[in-house]
Amino acid sequence: MNYRRFVTFNLMGGLFWAIGVTMLGYGLGKAFGSIEGIDRYFTLLVLAFFFIPGLPGLIHLWNDYRDDVLTWLKKHFAKQSPEA
Repeated sequence: MNYRRFVTFNLMGGLFWAIGVTMLGYGLGKAFGSIEGIDRYFTLLVLAFFFIPGLPGLIHLWNDYRDDVLTWLKKHFAKQSPEA
């Protein structure tokens, strides 16, 4: 794909994404209105918003480096034998 075509599709995709997400937020806000008590759970919602999409990456890293991590944990957190 030549650069000009890439830039065109990239700009169009960005524009559609920005408008689409904005309109989705507006529509959901109009449909649901104000949700009582949402401010109590805002921090939890933000954390979930970042944690849930990151789970596949964390699972992939765990599967790739499980043995290294477990070896490191055993090495650093093994109980020290009492010295007499």
